[in-house]
Amino acid sequence: MTNLVLLAHVGTQTIAVDAKRVKAVVDIASVVPVPFSAPHILGLAAIRSQVLTVIDCSCALGHEPSTSTGRALVMIVDGHRYALRVDAVDDVVAAEIAEVTKLAPMVPAWARAAIGCVDLGDRFAVLVDPAQLVVPIHAIAA
Repeated sequence: MTNLVLLAHVGTQTIAVDAKRVKAVVDIASVVPVPFSAPHILGLAAIRSQVLTVIDCSCALGHEPSTSTGRALVMIVDGHRYALRVDAVDDVVAAEIAEVTKLAPMVPAWARAAIGCVDLGDRFAVLVDPAQLVVPIHAIAA
């Protein structure tokens, strides 16, 4: 079955998310930090007259934190709006979703967030579950 996925980048990795779940792609101008929040929560941002929690996808996947400004995917997870901060956004493409076992072994944070993969011809994109980026496992264990 062919699905529409939005392709984005977190570090050097291409990720894919279900395009139906993406409400908007926005540029974040500024983020207000939230004291005592988990490391992957960059803070709050006002986008289109709404306050969104900004999630650093890089940090949620176990990498170094990215900057607070830049591109983000606006998504609803468990009834709440989030801005998932990514390094770049590519395009929306029609793709076949394959099992995650087609990918090489991944570090635990990526393995937990990965729900499939997309063959892009010259590389694979990891299909991620946005809920796993909002509440990463290391934040639960803390």
